[in-house]
Amino acid sequence: MVSPMGKRQGGRIPVILALDPGRTSGYSVWSNGILRAHGTAKNARDRARAMAEAIAEHSRLGGAKEATFTIVAEEWSAGGWGSYKTLIGLGAEWGKWLAIFEDLAIRPSQIVRVQVREWRKCLIKFPGRKVADWKAVAVRHCELKHAITVSHDVAEAIVIGEWAVRQGNDLRRGM
Repeated sequence: MVSPMGKRQGGRIPVILALDPGRTSGYSVWSNGILRAHGTAKNARDRARAMAEAIAEHSRLGGAKEATFTIVAEEWSAGGWGSYKTLIGLGAEWGKWLAIFEDLAIRPSQIVRVQVREWRKCLIKFPGRKVADWKAVAVRHCELKHAITVSHDVAEAIVIGEWAVRQGNDLRRGM
């Protein structure tokens, strides 16, 4: 994949852990603009595995001297959800990720949140308004672009990663 993120940033290779956090979180790991790993996380063990995959990729590329490490996660607003209970549940799941980041000394400057309407710009122009329709488009996108069949949670994490890759050096500006 050719992208701004595919180029080294100031001599350092970018590594991204992209997340669609929720009760079942989708994740994708990217380095040098290439999708390296993906999966779902439903519990603490799964979240630890996702972090381990991202950290292993970072280490493989030389660690702090050779690679940057950024976490990019979907951010929500109350305007897009059917009930406050859903938003509270999503916040609780995000808190579980934050606990892992804190345990691993991930700095807040390494975490980027992106609104749904922003990362969906990586998908085809789609007039749909229903969440289920957008999820189906993300799954189909992964089938066509990456030749993989994944759940909608993983598909959305992959598209979030694609959004981050497209941002290139702009991803971490202003942080």
